[in-house]
Amino acid sequence: MKWFKKLSLLAMAGGLLAGAGGVAPASVSAQVPSVDQLLNETVKKMVNTQTVHTKGEWKISNFLPSQEEDILIGGHFEANVDLDQASGFGSFDIGSFLGGYHLIASVKDGKLHGKENHAEEVRSLDIKTEVQEFQDSLKHLRSLDQFYTPEEIALHSEIYEIKELENGYELRLREDVDGKKVYRDHEAAWNLLSAAAVYGAYQSDHPTDSKEISTELIRYIFNEDAFAAFFASKPKFNYQVDKDFRLQSLEVDMVFTVEEGKTRHLNYLAGTYRIQGKITFDQYNEPVQS
Repeated sequence: MKWFKKLSLLAMAGGLLAGAGGVAPASVSAQVPSVDQLLNETVKKMVNTQTVHTKGEWKISNFLPSQEEDILIGGHFEANVDLDQASGFGSFDIGSFLGGYHLIASVKDGKLHGKENHAEEVRSLDIKTEVQEFQDSLKHLRSLDQFYTPEEIALHSEIYEIKELENGYELRLREDVDGKKVYRDHEAAWNLLSAAAVYGAYQSDHPTDSKEISTELIRYIFNEDAFAAFFASKPKFNYQVDKDFRLQSLEVDMVFTVEEGKTRHLNYLAGTYRIQGKITFDQYNEPVQS
């Protein structure tokens, strides 16, 4: 039951926390906003939304430009969520060469209800503790005016640019980012993030082998050579918002390589992978029908 609970909560929390719009319309600037303004206004709208509909899809495939795409795993989801009530419902599908998984789930009154793989049986879990933690976090976020530190804004301003669209703005990665410079300029922050990730891996209830693999992968990613290779591959991270800074979509398209012989535990993962995904958000503050 624990894996079912974690998967369901992760999927539902993704819908609850990933996107939302605001209740009151923001003033529309005659100029393109700064990265600082766009980020803070968008997050403010996200955490102050009431309800939102979201759907998305993602896939990971072997990246061989000269051959047909070989999808390893992928999935899609759709959810309607009510942040004020910490409730919602949705469907989640995952497919891979090993098989598929389908889940229909809902959260209401501190209870998680779900049907797996088209079964008739409804399985339920008490998640009042998790719901209370979510509501406490949301209350705290709603009390803030600034969501990023000056250091974080400096980093985002270095790697992102803003393009004005007909109905809003797009925040996207610059094409000329020097990955090594980004790592060196913010090395203390990357070291802290890496250490936190390693600590989290060892605090999990996963087997020791899984913890060691996770730790090695984290260290493989957080170094200046990895950053240089990553930005040289021209990854796509696009965030689109409307003129009122309501999040409309998130889109990712990136290539990641694990080199053979460079790690002790990851040789079986050696290869180049393409990760793609897109999430959209709409129907802001409309009634959620359960």
